[in-house]
Amino acid sequence: MGQNTAVQDAQQKDQNKELQREIRRHQNTLYVLGIGVIIFGLWTFARAFLSVVMEPVDESVFIESGIDEDLGRLSIFIILSVGYGIDILIRLWVGIKAIRAGNGTLKKKKFRLIGLGFLCSMNFIVIVIEAFLTYMCIKEQNIDSLTNVAIAALVDITTMFVLLQLKYAEIKLRKLLKLSLSG
Repeated sequence: MGQNTAVQDAQQKDQNKELQREIRRHQNTLYVLGIGVIIFGLWTFARAFLSVVMEPVDESVFIESGIDEDLGRLSIFIILSVGYGIDILIRLWVGIKAIRAGNGTLKKKKFRLIGLGFLCSMNFIVIVIEAFLTYMCIKEQNIDSLTNVAIAALVDITTMFVLLQLKYAEIKLRKLLKLSLSG
């Protein structure tokens, strides 16, 4: 009887070690991917800033619509700044939450990366738009634009992969933590 208990205890310790190893692995994944989300957010901001600076809006657009050119440029700048500002804030929030969950310093034991769904949705929309732009560049045989759009699409597809992997790690870690608390 004593040997059975010792064997069961040894098996239980091995299971606990394996569970803790899996928890640490998913925490590390969350940490690394959290940094990735923040870096991709900075990339998105830099890309948007450079596109506004390097590719100014054609002034004929303002003339045809009857809008003052300075007011139109200011409006576009404000709209893009607000949009990309919200995007970078959500990415920072998701990235920091993931890093804190990975470090184990998140105040709540339960956590959910709610902004992640929004980021995935927005990223998917951007990928669809970029696919359409790629098609238009191929149709018009505009190689310079095709290269820019294709590179941006590849980065956004990579971003989507990171976001989906982050969600997977978050779900898996939450299940493992629940299991470790009940066992």
